[in-house]
Amino acid sequence: MDSKSYCNPLNNESWFLVQCYFQHNYKDFTMHVHSHDRIEIMYVNSGEMKLDYLENDKMLAITVKTSEYVLIDSGIPHKITIAPEMPAQIFNIELELFKLNSPIKFTMKRLIDSSENIRSLIEAQTPILKLLDDGSLYRYIVALHDYIGDRPKATEDVHLDLLVAIIFTTIADTFCKRGYSNIGNIHLRSAMKYVDENYQKPITSARLARIANVSQNYLNKIFTDNLGQTVINYINRVRIERATILMRKTNMHIAEIYKSVGFENKQNFYKNFSKFLKVSPGQYMKIYKSQDHFKYFVSEDDNIIWTF
Repeated sequence: MDSKSYCNPLNNESWFLVQCYFQHNYKDFTMHVHSHDRIEIMYVNSGEMKLDYLENDKMLAITVKTSEYVLIDSGIPHKITIAPEMPAQIFNIELELFKLNSPIKFTMKRLIDSSENIRSLIEAQTPILKLLDDGSLYRYIVALHDYIGDRPKATEDVHLDLLVAIIFTTIADTFCKRGYSNIGNIHLRSAMKYVDENYQKPITSARLARIANVSQNYLNKIFTDNLGQTVINYINRVRIERATILMRKTNMHIAEIYKSVGFENKQNFYKNFSKFLKVSPGQYMKIYKSQDHFKYFVSEDDNIIWTF
């Protein structure tokens, strides 16, 4: 475990300093592999990025799409790649733990003691965590985006301390909501994590059983016993959840959306959409557009970099 890791108990009396924030629009971009002492949050507001990272001496890769984000712990070698055909707008926050005199006396220990979800996230010791945002985290990143602006940098800032605490708590709440922290079966957690990170690819029960290192019958049993649904049902539920994000946040056509979330044909997509949401995709968008929603637009020309 890295000395600056948010999971390191030696940092319990430390607090986050925002070292860097940027919002950037990428097209045809490849970053070199690097690591640093900072904890990094990378939020894909539109498009997608590929993240390569080193874990247990092996390079792994995940794709992060619209409204998904990754929490990268300190000391993890990583790089991002943006394909020319899929430009991406990314919000990035880099935090570093220091023993500071936070104006509101925040420390990691106080944050952990105030939230069981924070405790669960830290105890999981996940070097790279990919999650889907339901819109909650986006609001706070936008708040940070607006607050920073042209503001001069400072080591003590009550507003930033509060925003960082809320952002980290929101990530922990989403982590626990996904069920990772409440599932004792390591094989089930492994299967769920694979689906959440690879839903856009072809996934069968047989393949997932191999990933989880169990038999297909046992995999179906632990899904039914713990989640109350079959493996295929879980896969399709995740895909529909991702599809609704794309419907709300992009101008993609339905034909593009169902393919991008892993469905092979329109009929299967419509069948599962109606099954889980009880309305058709068209009805869903009519209901969504008739309601008031938090809206925020960041120009494609608006590249902001803020460093301490």
